[in-house]
Amino acid sequence: MHVNETHEDLAMKVYSKAILASKKDQMVKDPETGKLKHKNYLMEIKKEIEIMQKLSGSNVVKLKEVIDAEDEDKLFILMDFCEKGEIMEWDENINQFTPYEKDLQMFEESQIR
Repeated sequence: MHVNETHEDLAMKVYSKAILASKKDQMVKDPETGKLKHKNYLMEIKKEIEIMQKLSGSNVVKLKEVIDAEDEDKLFILMDFCEKGEIMEWDENINQFTPYEKDLQMFEESQIR
């Protein structure tokens, strides 16, 4: 097996597809049947992947690889490594992203948006 070594620093997200599929969110209309169904977090992650595949730019984290074997539970997403870390964090109390506390001195909320 040949391995291409790029010596790039990459970040990896690892998800359990079973756990994501079990977490339900809002109701959405199924484009195939027209019926309402619960949107789950796995659907959200797959939408995020679709969006990342279309985006490019010097200020955009580039998606490098998605490893999603049908017979495996794990979903792996490899992307550019951002040395300074996260600029937003999920706040479960208010159900939205907020500026990451350690980065407030680096970015204003309007810059993050």
